[in-house]
Amino acid sequence: MGTCFPRHRLSLLFLFISEIFSSVGGSSVQELLGAVGESVTFPTSVPVTGNIIYKGNTVGYVLNKQSDTDISEKFMNRLHWVSQSGFFTLSDLRTDDSGLYTVESTKELKGKQDYQLEVYERVSAPRVMNTTSSSSEFCSLLCSVRNVRGLKLFLYKDDVLLNNASSSNTSNIILNLHVEIKKTDNHRGRTFSCVASNPVSKESTPINISQYCSLDTGTRRDDA
Repeated sequence: MGTCFPRHRLSLLFLFISEIFSSVGGSSVQELLGAVGESVTFPTSVPVTGNIIYKGNTVGYVLNKQSDTDISEKFMNRLHWVSQSGFFTLSDLRTDDSGLYTVESTKELKGKQDYQLEVYERVSAPRVMNTTSSSSEFCSLLCSVRNVRGLKLFLYKDDVLLNNASSSNTSNIILNLHVEIKKTDNHRGRTFSCVASNPVSKESTPINISQYCSLDTGTRRDDA
């Protein structure tokens, strides 16, 4: 006599088995980073036949080693298929190229992979200037840089972080970072720097502290 299982248990068992097969057979989304004006390669080979899809629309395909990558006006003359490797590449990147891409090979080396491409502008070198301090014991510095997506700004004394800021809104044209430094001779010989970075670039501006601050040459040895 066969064993009878309640219907709800069978349903749960079916869902559990489905999740196992889904996790084994499904492909996770891989992240790709790119900088404006540069190029990116999608590392799934399409040696004979396959396609590349952007946000649900086919933008390039290969059929028996013959390619057409000018289907989409958006990617005209920028999307290429390299016959030697079978890879699709996208050149002259723009920030609005960010999004979900799917590359699928349907013949010989069969495979399918999703890619989340994020394109960023490169950061520029920060500028440093004096500002009015609230106390005569301190000099006040302002580190500024043109705002781009993913921007972070840091101010260091040697390897010690004094202050930092990040941008969550690119509608602000400039990102500023303010710090007050005590006027003490102990800063002589120390290295100050303002560093701007995002996921694709990094720029650093060294700060000659004596150029911005009239340091106290007395006996105090206080740090900032």
